[in-house]
Amino acid sequence: MSEEYLDWKEPDKEVVIYTAKADAAARILKYLEYSEIEAKGTDSEAEGSVDISVFESEADKAMTYINSFLAQEKKRAYEAAENDESEDDGENIFSKDELEDRDSEVFEVTGQSHAYQTNSQKYDSSVSSAFSFIVVGTLVLVIIALAYLGILKLPITFDDNPLLAIVMPVIAVAFEIIGVISWKNAQKYRDEIGTEQQFDKDVKEWFANNYTAESIDSLCNDNIENVPDELMFLQRIEAIEKVLSDNYPNMDKAYIDVLSEEMYQKLFDKAEE
Repeated sequence: MSEEYLDWKEPDKEVVIYTAKADAAARILKYLEYSEIEAKGTDSEAEGSVDISVFESEADKAMTYINSFLAQEKKRAYEAAENDESEDDGENIFSKDELEDRDSEVFEVTGQSHAYQTNSQKYDSSVSSAFSFIVVGTLVLVIIALAYLGILKLPITFDDNPLLAIVMPVIAVAFEIIGVISWKNAQKYRDEIGTEQQFDKDVKEWFANNYTAESIDSLCNDNIENVPDELMFLQRIEAIEKVLSDNYPNMDKAYIDVLSEEMYQKLFDKAEE
């Protein structure tokens, strides 16, 4: 086998990561260019919208930049709405109606989201799943029993389709098993809620006692006052994430993302009010 063949890599393909209205897409593309990410816009199937695509290897990084850009634009639009400023000054890409309509195309993110779930949220989700599967499984078993006893007439009898007599009980039992497993998982998450909440409290107290807005800005790579608002936001978030990951190397990445945004709001959003 030749060395040339061994060194071959599949070409980096382009993927669509975001869809927005034309004016919003233009600003997002300009921001990505400023951030040294190669991106392009093409007309979307939705009238008046543009698909933004990047190379697949940069998709996650590009979405991080886009999310930081949108966070600042939303904040700017809310402030303009509160101050009754004009929406037609070209500064805001979000209107009041779009802020109220969370299904607006401007807010549609086509990339995958890895949201962090607390044990409390996992507990609620598991309990809901357990209840649903157990109820459905029990209902199917009741229907099967009533059909066998001749109390309930089904469109297709078990005599007409013997396979049905095997498949339905198997499905019902499978649902019951899934329900029981979900319930056991729920109990595990419930037992961990207290520990998780205490850890969350300890981390936030540690951060508040050791870091200020000024100390976070000092960790940023650039002169923070000379960069656009969107990039300023991103650099501060990255600095907070690094602080958390360096001091808590085993902390879940999704949890770090959630904490970083919360710490940012406490340090900088309150300072700007």
